[in-house]
Amino acid sequence: MTAGAGLLALGARHRGVRAWRRLTGACGDGPSPPPSGWTVHRGERSSARLGRVLRHIVALPPGAPPGLPVALCLHPRGCNARWVVDALRLQDHVALEVRAGMAPFALVAMDSGGRWWRPHADGGDPLAEAMEALLPWARERYDLGPRVALLGWSMGGLGVLQSPVTVPHRVEALVATSPALFLSSRVWPRDPEGPYAGPAQFEALDPLRHPSTLAGVPLRLDCGDLDPFAAGAEALLASLRGHAEGGLQPGCHDEAFWHRVAGAQARFLARHLAG
Repeated sequence: MTAGAGLLALGARHRGVRAWRRLTGACGDGPSPPPSGWTVHRGERSSARLGRVLRHIVALPPGAPPGLPVALCLHPRGCNARWVVDALRLQDHVALEVRAGMAPFALVAMDSGGRWWRPHADGGDPLAEAMEALLPWARERYDLGPRVALLGWSMGGLGVLQSPVTVPHRVEALVATSPALFLSSRVWPRDPEGPYAGPAQFEALDPLRHPSTLAGVPLRLDCGDLDPFAAGAEALLASLRGHAEGGLQPGCHDEAFWHRVAGAQARFLARHLAG
């Protein structure tokens, strides 16, 4: 069996086990934090780089002081910026930690326009748009500070891990949740709008082939043990030789797992955003 076929078979087995876990409740539930009273600003901005109007959110704690650092959030595939505050309710998870004494930070998110968080052949690049256009605008509009960290889930988690290469701007920390890591270019469709434009971009941007690009920034990686991307996460964690916090934990590729790790991720981000 080839490596690609082996990974496909592993993915099929994981899907079957995840279905069983969901039926039996073994995937686990996600904690539901109480409403926090954070202010969520929702808006739209036209992107010349992506050729479309993109929605965004900025979430701020009550009485937000000037100069708050920012967690820029990269949503999963099939979702949008509002998923961060409406489905995951990340602002409520962060607020729970703030009430326990953690330093606050703002949340900023933008639609990817249905595209993966990487450079595309037509010049479109959702992550560059977020870093170079949305963030400067949000800093001026809401009096935010210069310190920024990246947090992403699944497709967004892959974008976070690729960011030291694709958008080499200074960030204080990276958090990748259930990142869509592929062990071979043979296991994803040859679609120029897919995770990679083709084998050449896969070789250039795949975090598993370039773990040294992640060595210079604090990193947390969380993945469920029955996530279809668990093998990739385990391989990357091993190659990082203890550099990354987090790790594989019981869970699936779902919002329940993402809720469970949100508090620990918020504390990690606050620690590094505080300077």
